[in-house]
Amino acid sequence: MIFFLSILASQTQSTESSPPCMNINMSDNFSLVEGEWKDFIFKRIEPEDYQIVLDHVVKYFLIDEPTCALLGWSIEFQKEMCTAVTTMMDDGLSFYAVDKKSREVRDQNFEP
Repeated sequence: MIFFLSILASQTQSTESSPPCMNINMSDNFSLVEGEWKDFIFKRIEPEDYQIVLDHVVKYFLIDEPTCALLGWSIEFQKEMCTAVTTMMDDGLSFYAVDKKSREVRDQNFEP
């Protein structure tokens, strides 16, 4: 199961009038997402994880996906989508979940 979660893109400045949620620095924001929960380990996607993530995206979100079929899925379309996903991962704000036991990306429905 891959999660692309948005985190505040820049460090926040604390002021007396800032709400408490805005008084968190970037490393604190990542700690809100990273870590263990139930049968999952949530991790920020690092460059060495890109191929695992791209394989998952292709398998579960591109091939045989109805919207992609309507857009005219092809190998070229797949390459363009993988380039777009890689660009998002390059921002360093994307996360994914792996199974605690197998350490593999979960390829079944997410059940909290």
